[in-house]
Formats: sequence, structure tokens, C-alpha cells
Amino acid sequence: MMEKIFVVSLGCPKNLADTEKILFEHFKNYLIVTNPEEADVFFINTCSFILPAKEESIDTIFEFVEYKKKFPDKRVIVSGCLLEQYGGELEKEIPEAEFLSNKGIFLTQGRVITTRAFSYLKIAEGCSRKCAFCTIPLFKGTHKSRELNDILSEAKEMEGSVQELIIVSQDTSFYGMDSYKTPKLYDLLSYLSDMDFPWIRVMYFYPENLTDSILDLIASRPNICNYIDIPFQHLSDPILKKMKRWGSYEQYKNIVSNIRSRIPESSIRTSFIVGFPGETQKDYETLLGGLDEFQFNRVGFFSYSDEPETASFRLEGKVEEEEKEKRISQASFIQEEISEEILKGRIGKIYKVLEEGYDPEKEAFYGRTEFEAPEIDGLVYFQSDKKTENNFKNILITDSDQHNLSGREV
Repeated sequence: MMEKIFVVSLGCPKNLADTEKILFEHFKNYLIVTNPEEADVFFINTCSFILPAKEESIDTIFEFVEYKKKFPDKRVIVSGCLLEQYGGELEKEIPEAEFLSNKGIFLTQGRVITTRAFSYLKIAEGCSRKCAFCTIPLFKGTHKSRELNDILSEAKEMEGSVQELIIVSQDTSFYGMDSYKTPKLYDLLSYLSDMDFPWIRVMYFYPENLTDSILDLIASRPNICNYIDIPFQHLSDPILKKMKRWGSYEQYKNIVSNIRSRIPESSIRTSFIVGFPGETQKDYETLLGGLDEFQFNRVGFFSYSDEPETASFRLEGKVEEEEKEKRISQASFIQEEISEEILKGRIGKIYKVLEEGYDPEKEAFYGRTEFEAPEIDGLVYFQSDKKTENNFKNILITDSDQHNLSGREV
């Protein structure tokens, strides 16, 4: 009888891409189940980017360890970033679990696709930036690009079966700079956009390397989504310098202007760290002013996490947790009003929507346009006479709020 496995993939899309490859490498003869009570094996791919992610990973491991105590024959297998960062300590503190390294897994070809309409394609591992707040280079190492032909081969296996291919890595725009000594993302996207993928989405552009040629390619290829995910992390020049980030308020302003000039109908998503050490009220107000001036479509706000291994841990001027929460709440409120106004502008227009399911509570189907990435952006809820999950429909937008759109099929 085929053994059954229950899978928990924590953290970012890059982790999910690793999870799918681990499943192929080590568990391809297992049946994936959605009910943990049916499973023989619990597999947890952990995240340890910041303290809340570490806590979630540890809590999840112990949740299944407790389950194992009731059913000793079941196995708990742990992999991922937490293991890479704290391997020896974990093995000592949690003897009930088994530990599986995923180092180098991103180089393998096979995968078990756990999503339906979309799939992540990981093109590199690690990061060569030296951002003061980030632990990733400490346990992932420097940026390591996959060979171009290997990536294309993996994409070829998904061609025709995946509606949306999402390109991910820690620093996507750095692709090729290490192994080829020259940027290769343009070449990669050119090849991929010649394949049979209705949508190709690129995540995690670093501001310094978002070139005009990349923007023009996105604008010229109908199957590359007009969606720019570009984490700025802050807008105050003094804070950006402390963060060891490239760029300034004016440079970021020019980048946003350039994106909108070259791709007039585009969605720009960014992220900001609030409460970085030394962030004054003036720095924070600069960030708020930038929200109003730049008019981002979507923004993710993150409270600064003081990680002992990072350069920022040694900085003075730590912001109190209560103050960080207050600042995030205010910034989120301002951005929600901006996003709501932007979404109102889409009412009365028809969009191509990738249908992903049906929500019985809302009594509506749901999906996304090219301007919404899965799991982090909003949805389009719509009425339709028939279910065609994982296919495209033309939807007339009739209503909106801060996050989502509503409409009907036409």
C-alpha cells in the first residue's frame, strides 16, 4: 500500500519551490494527503527569515511531534531554512524528528507540483547583497545562478500544463552575474516567453538591476505580466544607508516613474521595513510621504526583526515594539486608501482573469488578473454560469474595495 504524506511548506514561494523538488527527490512514491490524520509522514519545510517565522516553524514542528507521541509509528521530517541555520541545535532539542537537508535541491530537475493554476520556477539560490537586516546570505550563501539550459528544461516539463509560471529567487535581477559574469535575466525571459505559458510573472527585482531593457521586454511580450515586484525596504536616505541598501528617495522615484512610462498599465508592488534601528519620526514621515507620491498598487509592511547574526543588531536607536506597531498600522491605513482608489479605476473595464476556485460563502468564483500575484495580493470575485477552474475568463469589473475586485463574466 502506498504511504501517505502530509506537507507543510512555510515561508516564501522560494520555499514552496524547494518543497516540490524535495517531494520529487525523496517522496515521489508517496500519496499527498490534506488530512494529517491519514498521513504516515509529516513533512515540514521551515522558514527562519525573521523571529516570527522561526517561531511559526518551531511551533509547527512541535505540533506534529505531539501528534507523533500519540501515534509513534508516524514520522516527522523537517527540512528548510531553520535546519540550515540551526541544524545541530534542532537535532539535539527535538530527537523525535528526522532532519533532511535541502542544500542544492534547487539544482534538481524533477518536482511534484503542489499548486494547480500556477507554479514557481526558482532560478537561483542565496544572495550576494549585504543588507544589514538580512540573515539569508549567512546560511544560504552568496548568489548561485542555475544554468540557463537547466532552467529551460524544467520549464519545458511544465509547458502546456501550467497557466502561470512565476520566476523567483532571492535576487532575480542578479541572475547570471555570478556564473556568466553578465546579467542573463533578459535572455532567460526571452526564451521563456517564447514557450507556451499564458502568463509569466517575475518576483523580487532589486532596484539597482531593473534595467530599461527588462522593462521594455515586459512591455513587448504579451505573456509576461505587467507586474513589477520591487522591494525598496525604505524611502528615507539615512535609513537606506544604515540598511546598506542601494539607492535613495530620488532614485526610487525615478525608477517608479520609468516603470510607469515604459509600462503604462502596470502594477507595482513593494515592501517596507518599519522601525529599523535609528528610524526617527522624520524618517517615518518620509516613508509616508513616499506612499502618497509614488502611488504603489500594493505594499507589504514588515516590523523590523532584530536578528542577532545581522549587522543591524549592533545598531543603536532601537524602536519600541509598540511604536513599530503604531507606525505599521498608520502606514497600512494610508496605503489601503491608495490601493482602494487605484482599484476603483478598474471598475467598468474588462480583464482576463485566471479562475482558481469557488467561494461558497461569497457565492462567487474567484481568480486573479495579471496585476495580482497569488497569495499576497487581492482576488477578483465574479459571477459565471459555468466552472472552468484553472482557465481564463473575461470579467467585467463592477465593484472594488481596498484589496479585491468584483465582477461578472462577459
